[in-house]
Order: sequence, then structure tokens, then C-alpha cells
Amino acid sequence: MESSSTSVNGFSRAAKALKSGKSHILIRRKISCLPERSSAFRRFARLLKNNTTLLSLRIMENCTLSEADFLALAQVLSENTTLTELVLRYNHIGNVGCRTICEGIRDNQRTCLITLDLESNGIGGKGAAAIGRLLESNKSLLHLSLSRNKIGDRGITYLTNALQSRQLQTLRLLGCDLHDRGALRIAELLKNTSSLCTLDLSFNLFTNEGAASLSDAMIKNRSLKDLMLSYNSFGKRGIEKVIEAYRVSDNLNPIDETRFRKVHDGFD
Repeated sequence: MESSSTSVNGFSRAAKALKSGKSHILIRRKISCLPERSSAFRRFARLLKNNTTLLSLRIMENCTLSEADFLALAQVLSENTTLTELVLRYNHIGNVGCRTICEGIRDNQRTCLITLDLESNGIGGKGAAAIGRLLESNKSLLHLSLSRNKIGDRGITYLTNALQSRQLQTLRLLGCDLHDRGALRIAELLKNTSSLCTLDLSFNLFTNEGAASLSDAMIKNRSLKDLMLSYNSFGKRGIEKVIEAYRVSDNLNPIDETRFRKVHDGFD
């Protein structure tokens, strides 16, 4: 039986896969001149606009989308009613591309998009604001990744404000340049949410102050199962406070305490 999933290099081959009825397509980097690649992408977008078989689209590894490409993709997202997963990792879409894509999704009242992954795309506070506006109106998204984007404490404020009344299940914010003020906003969210199950806050810049905010929220939250906090800037007091919160929590999965202490060795 022929597989419904495929991995291809370039948008021309992706168009052929789309025509063949594939439901899951992974597009990897293909080196070509920009006009040729952009033309191929727009042909692919035109096919995708009327497609009813594709469920998962992953455009990965520096596919170098242009502003015109973002507009074409946003037009597709404003009308498509079958796509459930969109992954655009490592494509340098920036704040402008992020806003364009979010507006396309917002315009679609019948979207079925469940997963949006924008990891490592040069998105900052303005892009986070666009995502916040999307979350305020969209009801389908359950899983969101903004890892390795420097959204900072200002950006996390937009997200946590939008998520106060939003049923998101997964939020990945690994390496997002978050400090203790951001930890406080996240802690406030955790105290009020009853839907979030997975939260990744690894590789940020939380100190003992952030540890105090988060550990209190960890104990009070009743939905979170997996919380990743490794490789922050906790000192000894912060480390022990977080570890104690993991122990006391009724719902959090336990961590390797020895490893957690080891990866924070040197901070104080």
C-alpha cells in the first residue's frame, strides 16, 4: 500500500506530491535561484488552495520564503478547511511573515488548524503580538511552538494575555529570551489555566526570582503534566525551590533531580 506521507526537496516536487493525494508533506531545502523557487512555491500554493487531502504541511530548513510567498500562503490559510498541522521551522519569516500568516489564519472561520510550529524564525515582540491576536479569535489551535525566537518578556505578555481564556494544550518557548518578568507572567497564566498540559521553558534566563514565581504556580496548577525548565540561570536556592515544587505537585511528571542540578551548576 502506498504511503500517504512523503519528504521532498523543493516546491516543484511538493506540487507533484500534492497532486498525487498525499496527506502529509515535508518540504526540505532545495538550492535554486530565488525567482525560480518563488515561482515554484506560488504554483504549489495555487494547488494547495483547492486541496482537500493535505493534513500536514512542513516547510523546513531555510526554504527562503519571500514576502510574496507569505501572502500566497496566507491566502491559502484563509480558505483551507482540511489542514491540521503547519510547521515552518528555520525559515527566517520574521515579524512581517509571522503577522501575514497569522492574519490569514484569523480570516478563516472554518480553519481546522490544530498545530502551528514557527520555531527559529527571527520572530520578536511584534510577531508575538500578531500571534496573541490570532489566539484571541481562533478556537482550533491546540499546540503552538515559538521556540528559538527572541520574543522576550514583552512578547510573552501578548501571549499570556491572549491565553487567559484560551484552551491551548501545548506551548513551547525554549530559548525565547525570557527573563524573570516573563516568568511572572507565565506563572500568572499557570494559576488560571486548566488546559495546558505541556510547557517548555528550557534555555531561558530565569534566575532565583523567576524560580520563586514558577514554583508557586507549579503547585497551584492542576493541568500541567510536562514542564521543561532545564538550562536556565537558577542559583542553588532556585534549583531547590523548583525541585520541591515538582515533588509536591499532584500532576507534574517527575524530573531527574541529579541531572537538573547538574545542568544549572555554576549559576548562583
